[in-house]
Amino acid sequence: MYATSRPNFEAGSDGERVLELAQKYGISIVLAEKPDAVESWKIILDAVRHEPDPARFDRFLMDLPGDEMRKQLAKWKGD
Repeated sequence: MYATSRPNFEAGSDGERVLELAQKYGISIVLAEKPDAVESWKIILDAVRHEPDPARFDRFLMDLPGDEMRKQLAKWKGD
């Protein structure tokens, strides 16, 4: 993590390159001049969201160790 403000990011020599790579790989960019102050965070690029295939997700749940973990994940999934 590298803490910086939006003006510093845009003025930096690698800002555009970082933005292009983040877009290419579908990851977010969050700028934070003060990382411990959430109100200073600025999202300049959102990550690409993907919906998992329901059948693959169910197989994943069944492969998890322990009933308790499976129940908790199924609960979060909305089953």
